Amino acid sequence: MSLLIYLVHSILGLTAIFVLIAVVFINTSPQFGDSPNQTELERIKASENFKDGIFINQIKTSLDMPPGKMMEAVQEIWFSDVNDPTDPIPTEFSPFPEIEDSGFFMTWYGHSAVMIEMDGKRVFFDPMLGEYSSPIPYATKRYNYQQPIDLSLIPDLDVVVISHDHYDHLDLSSIKRLHERTKVFLVPLGVRAHLRRWGVPEEKIKEFDWGESMNIGSLSFYCETARHFSGRGLTDRSTTLWASWVMKGTNHTVYFSGYSGYGPHFKEIGKKYGPIDLAMMECGQYNLLWHDIHMLPKETVMGSADLQAKKILPIHWGAFNLAPHDWDESPQLASKYAEQSGVNLIWPVVGRRIDMKKDQPTKKWWQEIN
Repeated sequence: MSLLIYLVHSILGLTAIFVLIAVVFINTSPQFGDSPNQTELERIKASENFKDGIFINQIKTSLDMPPGKMMEAVQEIWFSDVNDPTDPIPTEFSPFPEIEDSGFFMTWYGHSAVMIEMDGKRVFFDPMLGEYSSPIPYATKRYNYQQPIDLSLIPDLDVVVISHDHYDHLDLSSIKRLHERTKVFLVPLGVRAHLRRWGVPEEKIKEFDWGESMNIGSLSFYCETARHFSGRGLTDRSTTLWASWVMKGTNHTVYFSGYSGYGPHFKEIGKKYGPIDLAMMECGQYNLLWHDIHMLPKETVMGSADLQAKKILPIHWGAFNLAPHDWDESPQLASKYAEQSGVNLIWPVVGRRIDMKKDQPTKKWWQEIN
């Protein structure tokens, strides 16, 4: 009996030590960000999208799995036989020329990181340019690129727009490298605290609820609905807001989906802000087990049709393995559904600056990668 008691005490002691180490690690590691202050919390609590201590989606969205499904998800993620690229992902990074007031350019950096040049300003959406999309290095390493992303080639930025605080969209190393060259950060409610901890001056950060907007020169930014969740630690799920964004300029309008499951918001946004010249739409890292919060490729095409967008850039692929499917499955399927539906997808090479008024990059370069 004494041996049993000893073993129980030992297990409880080891568990307590593990929990203590985890708490200390989270509280002292800057990559986990920070919590909103009292003033920010009051604004969060006043949001109609905040209920019972968390932000909620526009429509019913399931985030929880029963234990059996949870184990199934873990097994799929860790033990599925999926193909990552063995060849380097092609890249075409180069220095940026002087910006043109009347120009309309787009540069994709892989995953969901996209720079838009419009109305004489440079705007970077979700500039996740780091090597790892998790708080622990080496857990989710970026695919091998022909050229590593050189942040010194990225010019001064007028605006950085963040969709939500997950690691593959909000990256500590990227923010630290870019914030001194960025005039203003636009973020959903609650995300300000992370940037503040990372050294971004308070006056540079503007927080938004769904439906709120801001003008910067001739550009108008609208924080809009998405269908997802948020969180960087063990206990902060959905305590900060997630969002999609619309940017309207003098002659062009772009839409950035961020993370989002399929929902009625695409059609609503298309009616409200259309015509949309370029929609950057999530396409990748999906699974039926978390279908409510990530679109399947067919739904990427459906959402694009709902928006009535003229050109669609599939994002959220081409950088990390975050779901149990082959790295090129999402572009393959999205391309097939788009051809059936008459939706116009574009496929730029990572780092290539695209003139959206003239260029139509339709070559499926990912078909040539092993």
